[in-house]
Amino acid sequence: MNATKQRRNLNIGALWLSETREGVEYFSGHITTPDGQTYDVSVFKNKFKGVDDQKPHFIVWTPDLSDLPEVDNEPALHPF
Repeated sequence: MNATKQRRNLNIGALWLSETREGVEYFSGHITTPDGQTYDVSVFKNKFKGVDDQKPHFIVWTPDLSDLPEVDNEPALHPF
């Protein structure tokens, strides 16, 4: 008997369409890694993308939490 592996899609997060005060549309939401870490993300259209270049269409940003103090091995609440 031939055993075949079935591929399944995993939901790793969600994005919502948002808009800056200046009217720039972007996606904001969160992504969760397989180890359970959740990261807030913002996804902006790459305004430096040219017609024939290899630059990405979108850039994904996440806040840098590395300088915040940790308490009980959990990141401190971030101020945003």
